[in-house]
Amino acid sequence: MASTSALEVKQELKDEIAEILKGLSLNPSSAPKHIDENGDDDSVAYGSSRFDEMGNFKFGNKAPKYIGKCFICLGEVTQHNIAQLKEINKQVLPVVYNERFYNEVMNAGEFAKLAYFNDSVVGAVCCRPEVKENRKRLYIMMIGTLAPYRRSSIGTMLISHVLALCEKDTNIESVYLHVQVCLFQS
Repeated sequence: MASTSALEVKQELKDEIAEILKGLSLNPSSAPKHIDENGDDDSVAYGSSRFDEMGNFKFGNKAPKYIGKCFICLGEVTQHNIAQLKEINKQVLPVVYNERFYNEVMNAGEFAKLAYFNDSVVGAVCCRPEVKENRKRLYIMMIGTLAPYRRSSIGTMLISHVLALCEKDTNIESVYLHVQVCLFQS
């Protein structure tokens, strides 16, 4: 009789381990869904739900594209790294911005961010709040990621940051940007 209960305990442990391993799976179809208090699946939601309690970007249920340790984060635009933003703009966009644009960006605070991949700047987003017709909206002046780093969730992280800003300021009713027709790969 003792051996029967030992077998039952052993099977329960196997089932628990299998459940834990299933939750750790990188396969998106088998990964657990994140259901909020309204019963909605927020695993694909944008905005502040894309960042954990430490402010790190959550990649959701996607399998990583890189082998090894990768560190992706957002950083401030300062006078010390403004040249890197200029280089990103030069590589990504067919527009040459004047110094007034870069001065505005340096003073934009949370509205201008650089995307870092393992301590290298690989993308950026710059936006500004505007009021038109008594409606507050957010204009994305520029957003882009270097070609080798596209399809790596960096652009998603940049847009998620912008949408998180909109969640913080509930007076912002919309977000918009302009796209040039010649930008096929952006």
